[in-house]
Amino acid sequence: MIIDVLQCLDKEIDKIKSLKTPIELNVLGSTALFLQSNYERKTKDIDFFEIEHTSSHPSFEASVIQKIGGKASGFHKLHGVFFEFVSKNILFIPQRPIFNTCDNINENFKNILLRVLDVHDVIVSKIKPYRPTDREDIKTMIEQGLVDHQKLVERFKLAMYKWELDRAYLFKDLIKNLNDMEQSFFEVEPSQFDLPRWADD
Repeated sequence: MIIDVLQCLDKEIDKIKSLKTPIELNVLGSTALFLQSNYERKTKDIDFFEIEHTSSHPSFEASVIQKIGGKASGFHKLHGVFFEFVSKNILFIPQRPIFNTCDNINENFKNILLRVLDVHDVIVSKIKPYRPTDREDIKTMIEQGLVDHQKLVERFKLAMYKWELDRAYLFKDLIKNLNDMEQSFFEVEPSQFDLPRWADD
């Protein structure tokens, strides 16, 4: 289970450094869904929001996490999962993403403090790649009653607004994926959008 992997990370931090306060980690992607639902599948990585703006100058906290469980680390080889920090500029999510606290989960940890990306924002972020595993995640969240269609569309629009100036050329494909999701999983009519004129550029 993903919680077991995170508990192993928590214990490994003790071996490197005694911390006065826990490392705050904002959890993204499928792991955020696993921690907010009765659902889990195999995953190769656990994604966190990048703690600092540039990966070339990672924070002390990020350095600790990556030293323990970065790609190709001993932790990765042992557990089959590695930790990765992702820039918010890469993700298709609103400018102000919603993170939820998980007090019942954080009770299991001493050295890390988790906040998880809201289910709606996770699904919005999955509309861009829209791989089979993303579709599986989305379908399951909807079936578990964790997704409100209207709220999802509102968050989708806010994510579009963030990308409107420099990545509007992606909007048609994003809307196509959203509409497929709406028809396949919500069984509702596809949402319509007014696109900026430069979306065709």
